[in-house]
Amino acid sequence: MLQTFIITLREGIEAFLIVCVMLTYLAKTGRQNLFKPVYYGIATAVVASIGFALLLGKIGHKALAEGIFAIVAAVLVLTLTVHMMKVGKHMKQKITDKIEKHATKKSSVAAVIGLFLFTVIMITREGFEIALLMKSLAFKTSPEMMIIGAALGVLGSLTVGVMWIKYSKFINIGRFLKVTAVFLILFSIHLFMYGIHELAETKYLASGWLHELGESYSKKSILVQIFNVGIIAVPVLWLGSAAIREKFLKPKKLAAA
Repeated sequence: MLQTFIITLREGIEAFLIVCVMLTYLAKTGRQNLFKPVYYGIATAVVASIGFALLLGKIGHKALAEGIFAIVAAVLVLTLTVHMMKVGKHMKQKITDKIEKHATKKSSVAAVIGLFLFTVIMITREGFEIALLMKSLAFKTSPEMMIIGAALGVLGSLTVGVMWIKYSKFINIGRFLKVTAVFLILFSIHLFMYGIHELAETKYLASGWLHELGESYSKKSILVQIFNVGIIAVPVLWLGSAAIREKFLKPKKLAAA
């Protein structure tokens, strides 16, 4: 449930920030008439994400399917997370540049379509990522716990979003996204190893070093237990150390200066 909560919380906040940047920029540049294509784009992205999740739900719970899917999901989520970490500082500028490009098109119809498609792509990416990770967790987590975790994550992202609008000075969204990115990276590694383990259960990898590697990552192994704890412990410790550095070390540096 905790993993489901963190995933939906992070992706929900990321989607909220994208929408917030888009609407704020349009409002500042006096283009409130282009709000509607953004809203329609969000609705389309949500429907597409739900459809993708339902499609993934048809994948059977067999060792071969679970192994292949876990590895594919791990690679996709890992590459997306690393990419977002690299371009995160410039994401706002990239979004506003794209909006400006579409909004200034000579044809108003072209501007509306361009902004609509851009919104769909940006939000669908977050929705598809949630669907991939949820499907990966569905192989080994009860539906009830997943629903509770996802509901709490969505509620949490909405709460953080509202609080950020009202009290942005007190909420470090950038740090939160960095910490949860660490979680996603560790979780992707865990998924990859889980996929290898599931493939090791099939006739295709019944022997060899890859089979031994998969078997070493069974549910009862110490490595799995360490990883399960580390997925949560490492981001929490990172967040705690960052807060301590900001509270105690930065004031000393400023005083020395």
